[in-house]
Amino acid sequence: LYKDYTHVVMQKSCPFDIHNFSGWCVVTSTFYSQYLNNVTNRLIKTEVVEGEENTVLLKDVYYKGYDLKLKFNTKNPLEPKVEMDDQIAGETGEAFGTIYGDGKLRISQPSIYTSYYNTCQNYVLQYVSMSVDNKDGSSFGTVGTFISMFEWISDAEAEKLKEQGL
Repeated sequence: LYKDYTHVVMQKSCPFDIHNFSGWCVVTSTFYSQYLNNVTNRLIKTEVVEGEENTVLLKDVYYKGYDLKLKFNTKNPLEPKVEMDDQIAGETGEAFGTIYGDGKLRISQPSIYTSYYNTCQNYVLQYVSMSVDNKDGSSFGTVGTFISMFEWISDAEAEKLKEQGL
């Protein structure tokens, strides 16, 4: 069948530990570059959500006071996906300078893009869609689809970044 050669593909997978995805995290997002003036990265805190398996809480990801929950799907180590329920990411007044629709900036995970995590390098690559609804629940409009990179770092690295003004 293969004659005198073969093609082998190897994939490295490290053991999953939810605690590797808690603590300090550097966030880079295309949303920041479009809607937050002069912001390219943010340093945020994350913590494991007690009572919810393989779930972390990302604090103040887009706007202060709006935390997001992210769930790690560990069923298949070769398909390390992250999932997120629809949530509120902020207020339209803060995001756009005026209130649109019901005033809430909604965030969801689009089905056409795969968001995933890496256990060897402790990062998450997540696609999100943002939208605004009217007060009656109908759609006011779509803001866009954005990609965010979450990279977990040590306390020492976080201290250096804070000293540098991040």
